[in-house]
Amino acid sequence: MISQFIDREEEIRILQEEYSHLPCFVILYGRRRVGKSRLIEEFSSGKKVFAYVFPDAVKKVQMQEFKERAASYFKDKYIKMLETESWFDIFSYISNLIHEEIVIVFDEFSYAIKSDQRITSDLQRVWDQSLSRKKVMLIVSGSMLSLMSEQVLSSASPLYGRRSRDILLQPLKPWDSLSFFSRKEYGFDAYMLVGGIPPYLTIASRYSNIERFVQAEFLDQNGYFYREPYFLLSQELRETKTYFSILSAIAEGNSTANTIANYVGMETRKIFPYLQQMLTLHIIRRKVPLMGPDRAGRYIIADNMVNSWFNLTFKIMSDMIPRTSVDKPELQSILGKPFEEVVSQYLYNFRFLPFEVDRIGPWWRKDNEIDLIAMNTKSRKSCFIEVKWRELGYKEAIKILDGLKKKSKEFDWLIANRSEYFGIIAKRIIKEDKERLRSNGYIAIDVDDMTRKAESLNA
Repeated sequence: MISQFIDREEEIRILQEEYSHLPCFVILYGRRRVGKSRLIEEFSSGKKVFAYVFPDAVKKVQMQEFKERAASYFKDKYIKMLETESWFDIFSYISNLIHEEIVIVFDEFSYAIKSDQRITSDLQRVWDQSLSRKKVMLIVSGSMLSLMSEQVLSSASPLYGRRSRDILLQPLKPWDSLSFFSRKEYGFDAYMLVGGIPPYLTIASRYSNIERFVQAEFLDQNGYFYREPYFLLSQELRETKTYFSILSAIAEGNSTANTIANYVGMETRKIFPYLQQMLTLHIIRRKVPLMGPDRAGRYIIADNMVNSWFNLTFKIMSDMIPRTSVDKPELQSILGKPFEEVVSQYLYNFRFLPFEVDRIGPWWRKDNEIDLIAMNTKSRKSCFIEVKWRELGYKEAIKILDGLKKKSKEFDWLIANRSEYFGIIAKRIIKEDKERLRSNGYIAIDVDDMTRKAESLNA
């Protein structure tokens, strides 16, 4: 499946900057299907490139395929005849064939490490002895984040200190993800369902109705996402049953280590290594109240697709009679969970408020909770915001805003010496009511405002 190539201007710029300072060694890593190979392909266009994608196979198969690919590219039949079990011998031989400017790409390098951890020290020796003295750009890319972190990026790795740049490729931002869709309202729904992974967005773009998309791709046993988390998580994690139980607990609303452990039936102290591993893999995230204590943190599922899957698919997989549809209130509840994060990104990156935002996040203390507080700490300004994934009219909005004003008094940051604003951000606010709220001094924003603002600034 070939996805659209959207955004990535900053990553292309960084790679081009590195390329202008040969020799250089770039490590590119990121979760499965985030677009690493496509980024390399776009950057490499027009350049002299030797690229090899390591398969998830045993070392012997990897070596044989690598030698055949290298023999064809360098037009040297003797590469195929090399009798060795050492990557050092193969890399050294190839290095001796390089006499001009070239980009060398070792894609899915984590599969090579998985088959033979010595490959990192072999590559380090060849880089130190030979490649680093030539006009070479070496790009090492991998999807297995735990292996890339431990075996390539960590201080214990033989490759430590050799890289000139490392890039953690993130999913697309929500406004860039909308480029996959002709109907932006549906695109917004789809983003919150599956996140900014290009192949996921490509699948979603086949549909124009979110209910139909969920039915065909999440609930149907032949759907694209029906087993996707198994493929995603089993690549990185052992004891997948335990991890799935923990994620199920979080999806059910358990957000502290203690409540998650109780749900799973584990001792609290034993749950932390599992949580830490999923934090490292960006599957979950621990959010803390803005300007609040770290001990008050809560765990949430950070990956939109994984969150949707546990709320939709995981619950029905053991049903005798397969479920074929989802009711709108349930779907709205699922989509509402990531909306707060989407709003945070828009407010931080685009000028919607009367001041520039330098800090933003949720806040809570005991039973008092505010969806988002946007701040400018230098000018001592703050905007208290309620986020609602539904259509709102004036009366309901005013009721919410009145409650927000009361809750804001508990947020004690510079309480006697700050400028305050109050706002509501919803899926849709009736136009006349939106104008009325604004005329009364409130911030009133909906999805249409956010998509139009991003489009106008990105045009």
